[in-house]
Amino acid sequence: MPGSPLFGSKVARITGGIMAAIVLIAVGAGPASAHGDRGGWGGGPMLGVPLQALNLTTDQRTQVMTIMSNARGTAQPLMQQLQQARSSLADALLASPSADVSAQLQTINGLRSQLLQTRAQTTAQVLAVLTPDQLAQAAQIRAQLAQLRSQRRQLLSPAQP
Repeated sequence: MPGSPLFGSKVARITGGIMAAIVLIAVGAGPASAHGDRGGWGGGPMLGVPLQALNLTTDQRTQVMTIMSNARGTAQPLMQQLQQARSSLADALLASPSADVSAQLQTINGLRSQLLQTRAQTTAQVLAVLTPDQLAQAAQIRAQLAQLRSQRRQLLSPAQP
């Protein structure tokens, strides 16, 4: 019943569960997935699917871990440079709000572009490790997760008159 405390609790649990699923998706299922996008660095794959959901073989896990390690090695210096560039931008704006910050913005955009390119390359390398069945399963899971995100938006959006 919509007016009852139990209904509100049930909606909160459902919403919380959906939000938890979205968070897991966003961070590639976190540390439990030593083979997925962890969200905290710019070199991870852009699959939108936790790789542990694809039942990788031991050999595949080893290959993916190597790919991810190499990508982290490439992305880490870029991430540090990006952080420094953001800090430089903030310092420039604080020192003079009307300052010309186009050079800092160009640097930030260039670093973001490099990180995106690294992620795309990493994704392609990870996808090359997967079997056709795993690729099909990843596409199916990705579609299901997109549907969950849509349902979450509908649940959380205010009712329209």
